[in-house]
Amino acid sequence: DAPPLDDFLKLVHPDDRERVRTRIFDIVAKREPFVDEYRVALSGSRVRTLSVRGDYLAADPSVGLPPRIAGTAQDVTAERAARIEREETEYRQSVLLSSLPDTMVVLYDRELRCRFVQGALMRELGADRDAFEGKLLSELVPQTRLETLEPAIHRAFAGESGTLEYGAGDGRTY
Repeated sequence: DAPPLDDFLKLVHPDDRERVRTRIFDIVAKREPFVDEYRVALSGSRVRTLSVRGDYLAADPSVGLPPRIAGTAQDVTAERAARIEREETEYRQSVLLSSLPDTMVVLYDRELRCRFVQGALMRELGADRDAFEGKLLSELVPQTRLETLEPAIHRAFAGESGTLEYGAGDGRTY
């Protein structure tokens, strides 16, 4: 026997309880499969996040089963916490990189494909992220600059540090 709805809802975190109740009635009314995520409150102030999926099952009088919903639940607490931490870190990095004047950070993979670009200098140069990300270095810089830049990037992959300077047409050096 399934527990009464109110007993089940006592397990659901108070902040999610009304949404879960409404969702259950919606699933029963529409008789459709479902995917959801909610928190459960455990003893000792512990909270876990569950990813649930299932379906509405019609009554089966031949075996005495009433209409019901059934499915599986997976504890995704650690995965959600890691995702939130990663998003917060990415946001902080984004804010930092966007606020540094005359700075542009470009990350390349080992195939010399641009995987990330950001910085205030992009705005100053009128550069768009889409013009960089996903493109090979050889598609982004002239051949003369590629001859010095490509070996420098390979040295960086090997753990070496270094500096490259290029003059801009307005007298500044980058």
